[in-house]
Amino acid sequence: MAQRKKTRQELLGERYLKKVEVMRLLGCSQLAANRIYAKADKLDDEKFGSYRAEPHKVTIESVCAVEQLTLQTLRHLIKNAHPEG
Repeated sequence: MAQRKKTRQELLGERYLKKVEVMRLLGCSQLAANRIYAKADKLDDEKFGSYRAEPHKVTIESVCAVEQLTLQTLRHLIKNAHPEG
């Protein structure tokens, strides 16, 4: 059975994101999501080092830092975007 895809609002509640979740959250292409993920991964490595809880995911705070957004601004943008479905 296939797992249900999370909405952008649900992804805002997640602490850690996979590449595909970064793409869905920001509404960007796979190439852009890979670039953002790589930069966020580097930030998390610098910040947490070997103490990283999820080595194959990045924190939502790092994604926001790469995109030069605050988490609150991202929440506001997604909340005011057109409704999904």
